[in-house]
This record gives sequence, C-alpha cells and structure tokens, in this order.
Amino acid sequence: TDPYRTAVIDTIVAEVQGVPGDDRCVLLLGYKDDISNMIRNSNPGLARRFQMSDAFEFEDYGDEDLLWILQQKAKKEDLKMDLKTARAAVKSLAEERRLPNFGNAGSVNNLLSRAVQKMEKRLQGLSAVERADEVMIAQDFLTVEQEASLSLDPSKLFDDLIGIKGVRDKLLKMQDAIKFSKRLGKDPLENLQLNFQFAGAPGTGKTTVARKMGSMLSILGLLAKRDVVECSASDFVTGFANQASGKTREIFRSALGGVLFIDEAYRLNPTKGGLMMSEVLDEIVNILTEEQFRNKMAVIFAGYEHELDELMQINPGLKSRVSEKIHFDDFEVDDCCQLLKLRMQELSLDPEAEE
Repeated sequence: TDPYRTAVIDTIVAEVQGVPGDDRCVLLLGYKDDISNMIRNSNPGLARRFQMSDAFEFEDYGDEDLLWILQQKAKKEDLKMDLKTARAAVKSLAEERRLPNFGNAGSVNNLLSRAVQKMEKRLQGLSAVERADEVMIAQDFLTVEQEASLSLDPSKLFDDLIGIKGVRDKLLKMQDAIKFSKRLGKDPLENLQLNFQFAGAPGTGKTTVARKMGSMLSILGLLAKRDVVECSASDFVTGFANQASGKTREIFRSALGGVLFIDEAYRLNPTKGGLMMSEVLDEIVNILTEEQFRNKMAVIFAGYEHELDELMQINPGLKSRVSEKIHFDDFEVDDCCQLLKLRMQELSLDPEAEE
C-alpha cells in the first residue's frame, strides 16, 4: 500500500462530508472498474461519501457517434473523405473497441492522426497542386497489422499441422459460418461462442491450435489481437483464502482482446484442485457473462475429455457458457512417423538413413 495515496484518500474522507449545505463539489473521474476497486479497497468512509449506485456512467460511443466525430474533426482540419471511407475508418476501430478502456473521441483523434501520416507518405511524390485534389482513402486508416491481415487466408493457417484432420475440418466450418454472417451484414458473435473445450491427451496439438486460433479470429475481425496468454489451473490461486477471485480476474484481464488458454483445466475442479477452486470457478462464470469480457476474448479450457466433462458438471453455469467442444484424437502411426521425420530434418538428421 502506498502511504501517500492512503493519506490523500483519508484527507478526502475527512474534508468531504457529503451532507446538504456543503460549499464544494467534488468529482471522482475514471474508468468504472478502477473507481469501484479504489472505493471498495480503501477507507470505508469513501464508499459512504461517493456511492457507486448514484454514479453518472458515460457509455462508449456507437458507430454513428464515432462517424460524426470523425467527420467533424476531418472537416475542421480541411481533410477530404467520402462517406464510404469514413464508415470504413470507423469500422477499423472495431478491434480497438474490443480492448479495455476504449478511448472513444480520443481514439478517433489518434486514428485520424495516423491516417494523415499515411496519406502524406502516399502522396509524397505528388506536386502541391496534385496533392490539393487528393482525398483520404480507406487504406489510410488501416494499421500495419490490419493491412497484413488482408493478404492472409485464415483457411491456410492449419495446413502445416499433422494429425488433426477432424479439428481442421471443424475450424474451417467455423470460418465459413463467420464469413457467411458477415456477408449477410450480421454480427457473427450473435451465434458464435468464443469459449471452447479442447479435449484430448497431451501432445495432440491443443496448444499449437490455440495459438493459431488467435491468428484466425484476429484475421476474421473477431479479436483485437492474436496474442495467446497460456496458463494452468494452479495459476488462479494464491494460497490465501478469498484472494483467488482477484487473481482470476487479473489473468483474464491480461488476455483481453486475445486468447486465454487454460491448460490442465480439469484441476479447476475443486475435487481435484482443492477447495479454493470453487471461488475460481464462480469468478470465471461471472467474468464470462460480464460486458467487459463477453465476446472480447476467446477462452480455451484444455485437458482430457472425461475430466473436462466432470468439470462442466461441477458448475452448470460454466457448462452453459463453454458448450463448444473440439476433440483432439490421438495420433495414428503414420502421423507419428511424419512428425518424427520433420523433427529429424530440423535437427539436420537424414530420416532415410539406415542404422
């Protein structure tokens, strides 16, 4: 605990009584979760003086609001763009909006500044007269990662993997469903859940596929980033009572916008991982339903199939939120031989050599 910050809070509590007749107005500004945590974990008097139930909550702007802000800022800076380009620019913010603490109008400012720099670079070979007639294009608003994604085919991501034909077929069907929803102008996440069970024995490709799923969902525009945070069930507990929920929330926050891969997930079962896992499971169920996390990250529970089944039975709320199961079969002999040959080639060994 920072003693200086504690002193500031104590002074606010002492000076602000929150009663009729006070001759001052005190505003606490910040992100909702951060303000809530500060009030909950500091001087109890602060919660009585600043009640969260009476807080003014400012919602994130919608697409039309962001479009208007963008058009007004572009007009003020004498930048030209048509309506189609402006809508494409707002759409390019979709990934950022899936990350925590979206900047709203500030993000539009940053977007426009980056686009102006790209436009200047694109037009640097033109004369002043020619540049005067140029307008901004949709490409100016794309990040380097977004531009790179345009040339990537998500259906090819799993071609280099061995022994997972059933998994590959299921993921290709998922991609087709996502693309079809987009062609219809619908949000794919209305009918798609981003929480999965990866069921199978160790060494069958679960971790590798999880990493590639981060790329797949990012390319398809469902995740803000392709990063995968890997952890095991034991990482959710601290060894102290009533602290597991805070640790669980910390891990989930670290993966927001990307993929959280929970290996040995069966140990979340309190009968296998200990009584503290009950607190972890309850917190996970809460997190998966909260607006801050729902559809803004993918969560993968990996382990043996029968043990994952037991885990889902322990908490009905978890089962309903993680209903999508992908089964990883044991490798066939031919698959093992193919993997062995590839490994020998990596080690500069001749797989065809005789003993």
